Amino acid sequence: MPERTIDVALRHGTIQRTLYELLCQEAGAANVRIEHPLAFGVRVDAAVRSDSGLAFYEVKVAPTVQSCVRTALGQLLEYAYWPSAERAHELIVVGEAEIDDEARAYLHLLRGRFALPVWYRRVDVDREILGPRT
Repeated sequence: MPERTIDVALRHGTIQRTLYELLCQEAGAANVRIEHPLAFGVRVDAAVRSDSGLAFYEVKVAPTVQSCVRTALGQLLEYAYWPSAERAHELIVVGEAEIDDEARAYLHLLRGRFALPVWYRRVDVDREILGPRT
């Protein structure tokens, strides 16, 4: 496996573990799963159950919010809307990049124009902080 692939896989695991710990603090460990299996043989990085329903979280290792959303959106749509899929009420892209005004406007447009319940949350692994949905 090339060195870059290993680095991305290791970083993904680090982000995913931190995300899990922070989501457990927010929603309670009983409501959070990582590598949540779906009916058609794939796993979403994390899933959180609440009174509102299920939220799917997809972790991406990328330098910008734009690239995180670009690589996560297709996966999240498949996970949530494939005919045999468990429905999610929120699709959340997770990355380390700080959101800027353009990315915030893009996500707002996706929610408004296409009614896609897609959000971004930033994880700061070093400070163990999970940012708000944006």
